[in-house]
Formats: sequence, C-alpha cells, structure tokens
Amino acid sequence: MLGAVHIELGDLQAGREWYAKAESLGASRQTIDNDLRGLLMRSPVEEQQRIREYLLGHDPERFAWLRRWPSTGQSPSHPKSAHSIKRRNDTAFVEAGQHDHRTR
Repeated sequence: MLGAVHIELGDLQAGREWYAKAESLGASRQTIDNDLRGLLMRSPVEEQQRIREYLLGHDPERFAWLRRWPSTGQSPSHPKSAHSIKRRNDTAFVEAGQHDHRTR
C-alpha cells in the first residue's frame, strides 16, 4: 500500500492519508492494520515509537491496538523482522528433527 511507502520515507501524514483513502475505497481495517504491523516489524525501535505516537495522537480509538504493540527492547539498528522470525522458526524445526514440507 502507498501508505506504507510514505511512512517508510518518513512522511507520516501522507502515509496516514493514503491508508484512509485505501479504506474509503474498500480496504478492510484488518488489511491496513496487518500492513502497519509489517511496517512496524521492519522499522527500528525508535521509528516504531514515532509511528505509534503519531497514529495514536491522530486517532487514539482507531489505532488503540498500537497501545499494546510489543516493545522488543532491541537496538534500533537490529529490528526484528518477519524474515528473521521465520528463519528462527525454520531452524527450530530442523533442530527438533522435523521437516517443513510446505512450498516456499
């Protein structure tokens, strides 16, 4: 979504506006929230905080789920990514002697 692109480039207002436009055109809140979760997972901790504060400040009811966003305590230069979590899970399968036969 274009909202994520703008937010990743640091333009939080334009990102929020594009997400609002996507929702008005039929994107579900769940889809938008999932997109935002992915964006937050890829972002350094300090940027996560900035995005959270902006969205909560703009619409605290709409983005109430961000109040529960986990603080990972990681350094900003090493954010936890979905890819690193998947890699760790795949490693756990192998170490346990199990195999993941899903298509990749």
